[in-house]
Amino acid sequence: MIFAFDFPHKEGDGFSRPYHNDKRIKFNGLVDLSKNTNPYYGPAPPTLVELCYGILEVEILDSKSAIKSNKNFFYLLETQGPPEFWLGTEDGYENTLLSGVSDEIIESTKKGQCKIILWSANEGYDPFQYKIFDCIYEDLEKYGIPLENFIFISGNLIIDTLHMAWGSINNKGNLIKCIPFNIIYSNQYPDGIWLRVDPVHINTDGNRLTLTDSDEFTLTQHDALEFAAEINNLLKPYNLELEVPCPTRWYLRFNEDFKLKTTPIDAVVGQDIFPYMPRADDRINLVQLINDIQMTLHNLPINVKREQEKKIPINSVWFWGYGELPNILERNWSFVFSDESLAEGLSMLSATPFSKLPKEFNDISNKESDYINLIVINEFNKFRHYYEFDEWVEMLMCYEINWFSPLHEALKTKDIDELKIETDINSITVNQNSKYKFLKRRKIFIS
Repeated sequence: MIFAFDFPHKEGDGFSRPYHNDKRIKFNGLVDLSKNTNPYYGPAPPTLVELCYGILEVEILDSKSAIKSNKNFFYLLETQGPPEFWLGTEDGYENTLLSGVSDEIIESTKKGQCKIILWSANEGYDPFQYKIFDCIYEDLEKYGIPLENFIFISGNLIIDTLHMAWGSINNKGNLIKCIPFNIIYSNQYPDGIWLRVDPVHINTDGNRLTLTDSDEFTLTQHDALEFAAEINNLLKPYNLELEVPCPTRWYLRFNEDFKLKTTPIDAVVGQDIFPYMPRADDRINLVQLINDIQMTLHNLPINVKREQEKKIPINSVWFWGYGELPNILERNWSFVFSDESLAEGLSMLSATPFSKLPKEFNDISNKESDYINLIVINEFNKFRHYYEFDEWVEMLMCYEINWFSPLHEALKTKDIDELKIETDINSITVNQNSKYKFLKRRKIFIS
């Protein structure tokens, strides 16, 4: 198996995969990278090349030599950071998925000598939310690349199921190959027990320590990886390593059960953290580990820079969500729309198409009676957690205009048959028979 790289690392008489981005060495797909743009392809582990060692005979060549060899080879695009970067949909990014691939590789792929592999093993992003499939097929058509010469390998465990659903929705007959990352080495879900490790800011408030989460700060993937590298040095004695699929959601995988007891971060935001501190058995001292992490992060140059730029420093982490990955869930919804990562993850596990919550109800196109859609709104929490009542009311008025009034109108015009509203304290079903009764009681509901 031959892997071709535009800028391979020179080792003696041969080559190896590059391991970092700098002025001299670039990863595949970055020939058009501008000086002011962070690389969106790069060394996000694990790499397909390393997984193939010991299983297959692997040869690394530079792209020109691979083409001249007249042998079939693979050109690997290793994604780094969120999909908006490598798809070029983020503001300020002018690339597309394949715009940084050399003309020679494109021609070789069109002729069938080369197959391009899009490798997104650690990220598992929902393709419906980020329109990943749409962008892939647009670029393949733009560059005239046959579908059979492109492979998408993803950390999303049900990427093949979601791809088939997307193909059905878009009336696509021929499809590219989509392969869940874990199938490469196993027919099972990734084993082990997982733990969320979220970057946070801990603030001293009198005799309390309160937690601020990522709703109140921004963090780039580059900075997140730098923080994680420092923390990983502290995790080595436990044989653990942080995985950073996106800037504000980090993970640990345990091969054995440490009996952790944790509290969801939503229950702790804005609160004194002491009653909610995570606990484990005697094999790991979580309180000491958190203290060590805080000491390490406190004086990091990257945090000093954040403070100089009037940004909230990342001075701690919060452990939560400890448990094993569940099996694929039963699908109950036609589509899910949400601004919440938990809803996105559950959508993936139930093979349900997911989309980021649109600005208003009228932006949702699938409202026919045979669709049962779930809308999960989490935006109010950030104001509730930090006791920002005026902002909460302003948000409520915005949703009244963009969502609640249009939903009421859709019931009147029979664009929707039924509306069920679930809150922390209420469950209300509204349909053609009950809507007027509901409207009469709305003062009670609002109170």
